Amino acid sequence: MKNLKTLILILFIAFLSSCNKNDGDSTVVGDAIVVAKKSGANTVYAIAYYAYAYSPLKSVTVQSMLDPSNKVTLSSNGAYTTNFLREPEESDYSTTKPLADTFTFDAVFESGNIYKTEDVISSVILAPPTIEKCAYNTTNSYAEFSWSALTNADSYMISILDSEGTIVFRSSELSNTVTSGYLTASATGWISGQPVSGKTYTARIYAYKYEDSNNPNSYHIQSTSYSEASFVWAQ
Repeated sequence: MKNLKTLILILFIAFLSSCNKNDGDSTVVGDAIVVAKKSGANTVYAIAYYAYAYSPLKSVTVQSMLDPSNKVTLSSNGAYTTNFLREPEESDYSTTKPLADTFTFDAVFESGNIYKTEDVISSVILAPPTIEKCAYNTTNSYAEFSWSALTNADSYMISILDSEGTIVFRSSELSNTVTSGYLTASATGWISGQPVSGKTYTARIYAYKYEDSNNPNSYHIQSTSYSEASFVWAQ
């Protein structure tokens, strides 16, 4: 899930910019997110956990109200000790949809201060988008993508991965009315140089559902899903 982590890091930076420095080590935001993706012919689900703070954290654990015995320990996001997370491993995914639940985040700051907060997930879970087109248009010299609109999706995003699974392009967040697009070699968003002719890439289409669609909040996401398709860049 390293590609989801990249997105969450962007959201975390947005969180920091919205924080009041006077909050110090008195506030933590916890977010449990249902993740859905395709695995063969099946749709599988798991839960990702994130905790955001302004001051450095020492530890964070999360506990489910439905299953109190299931206590999850989060880890710092690399050097970012103000951001703790636990993203699903492949073994965490199941064909069973998570139920609506309340998760309690217990955080300990490096100062020793303790903070407890809750996050609720509802039964509204996004299905993976159905990709309708993923191909390189040799006439117009760009890659074309389209996908079916998802009920309850608030926004979409396109990532392009190379054969090693590294993100080489990432779009801005797209409105839920956008279900297609094209990508040129000169487009803004390429991370590691322009695409290579003849090389195979993977397009990953993400969909997002906020906890409150009327008040989108980057660190209060209810559900995310994604689908993938491969194409060859040819110029």
